[in-house]
Amino acid sequence: MRGALWRLHRVLPRASGRRIPRIARAAQRPLSTGLHEATREEDVQLRDAFDLPTQTTLGSAWFQQGQPTGLLMESRFVSPKSFRQSGQEAMAEAATLVERVLGAQTHAQRRQVVKCLDQLSDALCRVMDVAELVRQVHPDSSWQAAAEEVYGGMLEYMNGLNTHVGLYAKLVEVMDDPVIAADLSPVEREVALSFRRDFERSGIHLATTAHARFVELSSRIHDQSREFLRSQALAPAGGAVPVPVDQL
Repeated sequence: MRGALWRLHRVLPRASGRRIPRIARAAQRPLSTGLHEATREEDVQLRDAFDLPTQTTLGSAWFQQGQPTGLLMESRFVSPKSFRQSGQEAMAEAATLVERVLGAQTHAQRRQVVKCLDQLSDALCRVMDVAELVRQVHPDSSWQAAAEEVYGGMLEYMNGLNTHVGLYAKLVEVMDDPVIAADLSPVEREVALSFRRDFERSGIHLATTAHARFVELSSRIHDQSREFLRSQALAPAGGAVPVPVDQL
């Protein structure tokens, strides 16, 4: 179980106003009805990315020679070393957001708590998602090792946040404030409620020792699950598993 931060990222990734690239936003809007006609700037960008790939920023990157674009065209993922660094940077960004939530005192600061939690989820999951993909499908063992390291470290960090008493207490404080609660949009209220429920499912009410044990067990469960899936792809030592005909 990845808990509140992971689950909300999966279910409501744009709920608190996450920034969406302009090309991606265009894909979510209806295009003009004419076959080659585009009336919006985003429509033009999206059309040209497919029709004129060598003349657009998005498409031309695939055709540049000698200039590494990084995995998934992300400049932070150009090598296993930079991939590890991206994980450290994501956790540093997350730590800053955690401090912002915990230190929220004024009305304006507390009003931003739900948004900060969503940004916290985004900061971690946008690297963890890539790490999960890379460790399972990349053919280079050095990349796989880096992805395993990044994924494992960030998962443990996220498990700690999912049972972070301070974050939970601040969220409850904000939700129980009638002035702030009245100012939240319906989507923000749903986001806050989803966080609160998932915090509680993650054992937020446990004592300190039990909290630590919960995080440890959650990490071990995920480690064993990853190892099980990884081993499925490995060839058996003998090269084959004999199965008697009568057992088929």
